[in-house]
Amino acid sequence: MLAKETLESCRHTNLYNFIKSYDPYSWYQEGIHYLRNKQHDSCVICSNGNWYWNSRGLAGKNSIDFICSFYGLPFLKAVEAISNHTTIATIENDGIKPQSPPVRQRGQCLELY
Repeated sequence: MLAKETLESCRHTNLYNFIKSYDPYSWYQEGIHYLRNKQHDSCVICSNGNWYWNSRGLAGKNSIDFICSFYGLPFLKAVEAISNHTTIATIENDGIKPQSPPVRQRGQCLELY
């Protein structure tokens, strides 16, 4: 059972700071307020916690949505990663391989959970 407090805490975790701490090698600093992914350069995280994946037409305002969308992790694993301050490499080494994120077709909504 997922505690409401844990879920709210994860939703309000600053994505920018989380990624800088727990997946620093896949991202580079661009300017003062942005992180850009090295492999998917259209994916940007802002220091205010908003994120945009321009080539996929995805965007969001919380860490859980991002972890689910970008790394392809199930909702509960994303919450677990954030609440336990787990590095993305650790999740991959535990046998949970992030899958390719879904590609959204123009005009379609993507349901994450």
